[in-house]
Amino acid sequence: LDTLLSAIVKNSLKIAKESEGKFDFTLWPVFRLWHFGTDSAAIPDSGKIDSALQHVDYQNVKIDTLSGERENLTQLHVPSGVELDFGGISKGFALEMARKELTKHGLRNFIIDAGGNLAIEWSKPDSVQIYVRHPRMEGEFWGQFPVYQSCGIATSGDYHFYFLEDGKRYHHILDPQTGYPVEKTASCSIVAPTSTLADGYSTAVFVMGMERGSQFIESRSELEGLMIYPGNDSLQTYLSSGLQNRFKRMEVGE
Repeated sequence: LDTLLSAIVKNSLKIAKESEGKFDFTLWPVFRLWHFGTDSAAIPDSGKIDSALQHVDYQNVKIDTLSGERENLTQLHVPSGVELDFGGISKGFALEMARKELTKHGLRNFIIDAGGNLAIEWSKPDSVQIYVRHPRMEGEFWGQFPVYQSCGIATSGDYHFYFLEDGKRYHHILDPQTGYPVEKTASCSIVAPTSTLADGYSTAVFVMGMERGSQFIESRSELEGLMIYPGNDSLQTYLSSGLQNRFKRMEVGE
């Protein structure tokens, strides 16, 4: 593997292991059955999902570092039938590479925005205001919070690629254990030291749901997070301890 692909694989394995498979980059055989983002998006046959799930398990992917004459070589082992999909981490990884390249050339205090993912390089005394999209109202914001230092931020939501059937929303964030869309989360935003980690963890925590996801965030001092999830009659908000005194809920039209 080349250096960049090796880094993507290693980061993907790290997040998959730490999330106990809630982030799984071997999910492609199931994901492609749904045809999200196309006119043919529909609920797949359950038998096809069950069959595809037999090839889903990040633990089947192994990576070794071999010593070469001039440099260390990385070797990837992927069993037959296992297909890799780095869509849950690649945007964050690309942002992180861009941030490093810009800082290498002397740039400071900037934000790179890639539609829901941010790479922030910041050392000014004032803050950067982060706006969280409303998961059910296009063009509206759920709330905002400030950040004061360099970090990566990513949001995973059930509103990017989805279709409705019999009034139920079927979106593109699948549970690797069931092969079906996660039902108990609408949006998850993660603040992490790098954009790569923010991207992967936002997917993992989204899949975990509020109860387990909040425990996961609080157990890691390097993370902050915000989750929007269905309550009894309306959407509710979970805020990690570091965001509770910084977050401002916004009204429609604000």
